[in-house]
Amino acid sequence: MAMAGSVGVKPRPHHSTPRRFLGRMSDIGTIEDASVVLSVPSSVTTDTASPLASPTTVDTSSPIFPIEVFEHIIDECCIGEGEGWYDRESIRDDQETLLACALTCKAWLPRSRFHILRRVAFSDTSQVFKFAHLLDAHPDMANLVQCLNVYEERAYPGRAEYTWHVFAFLMMLTRRMPVLRSLVFEGTDIHNISFDHRSIICISAFPAITSLSLSNAKFASVAHLGRLILSIPALRSLACSEVRFWKRGFDVCDLPPQANRLRLTSITLQDCPNEDVVNLLLATSTGEHFESLDVDLFAAYYGGSRLLRHSGQGLRTLRMYADGESIKDMTQQLSPCDLSHNINLKLSRELIINDTASVPASVWIPKLLRTVATSAMQEVTVNFVKARWMASYSLEWKILPPYILLSEDDCAAIDGALSRSKFARLRKFRLTLDWHVDVEPYMACFPRLLRRGILSIDAGRDSSMFGQPMRYPYYSVRKNDRRGHLK
Repeated sequence: MAMAGSVGVKPRPHHSTPRRFLGRMSDIGTIEDASVVLSVPSSVTTDTASPLASPTTVDTSSPIFPIEVFEHIIDECCIGEGEGWYDRESIRDDQETLLACALTCKAWLPRSRFHILRRVAFSDTSQVFKFAHLLDAHPDMANLVQCLNVYEERAYPGRAEYTWHVFAFLMMLTRRMPVLRSLVFEGTDIHNISFDHRSIICISAFPAITSLSLSNAKFASVAHLGRLILSIPALRSLACSEVRFWKRGFDVCDLPPQANRLRLTSITLQDCPNEDVVNLLLATSTGEHFESLDVDLFAAYYGGSRLLRHSGQGLRTLRMYADGESIKDMTQQLSPCDLSHNINLKLSRELIINDTASVPASVWIPKLLRTVATSAMQEVTVNFVKARWMASYSLEWKILPPYILLSEDDCAAIDGALSRSKFARLRKFRLTLDWHVDVEPYMACFPRLLRRGILSIDAGRDSSMFGQPMRYPYYSVRKNDRRGHLK
């Protein structure tokens, strides 16, 4: 086995990991083969055989570098917090690399295991059962788990919509992870995640949760979602994507009595075409703590302007997202978004706009920019992710013709909006396109920004840069932004 200080060690799964370890490392059930690393018992009867049951002395000496150097390398193998940290794909990627690190040598094992256990993802109750046994056998590991992702990814072609409940997952882990901070539930179009009162009771038993993310989830009513978020008094970050309700309507009287409002600092609303969700957030949270708001124009149309007013001067980062399917019937009603109340957007120095819409950009982006109240905005980013759909109609397009993503009128409207006096301190306008395009025609369409030397256009360097899930263009942009493709 390689020594900790060996030169040329490449802790990557393709080189260092035996073939049988190349499964999904986020699925604790499939890591059973690697029980030497994770000490996951294959059955209850093998708990006593776990290496952790009898502590092993680890030689951390190195003839070349101190062990701290290698621990720093292992730390760098993981994605940083705040950059899609709880995304199950990033958990899988990181755990494959970390498992290879853990198998490198004994000196690398403690730090690798620390990171492997910090974020876990499960899609099956059998995995949770084994993980619960691991925590029971080694209670000290419970204090390492900070992020739990529960997801459903199995697909049954032709099967009618199916709802699955998370109570079984939560019941086995209740009170076993006292420092859990991030809780993520991801369903699919076919398999929605469902929450009942028992699930809410279980979630309330995790006192340290500050971040909750719900995707393809279904509740009996908006009030049930309210009971869920109110059961997490320390909640600071809430993300809802494609959250649906059996019953429409919202009455604040249906919520339990609350001593204090939630102090949410970050809110994400994607594809939640329900004004009742906005009403819930207005009724249960204090707007002065809002610092980051990510909304699509569905949310903007269904009360997003009230969220912006509610946040007022506290808002520091705003990301807007437009989808053609969601707003093609709203073309004439895109003006409600008003940033005139959010004077502290200057502190973020950045306004990010993502657009996949078939509606012309000149319809809504300049209108939004004209409402900016601060004169201290330093950076504006517009991400266009239309090209994946356009290229699908003509697969021979390796380089798209000019103006197929953005018309000359669109460019002129944006150029004019950003040339107003309130943007005099603007230092960069960044336009990113997700496909190979000829950049020069676009550069010529922003003459005033070009003369100021603040124009930056980044065409897609890789036709597959936005990964598989075309259904989530906004999340794809964020994922690739943290990977550095859109910088």
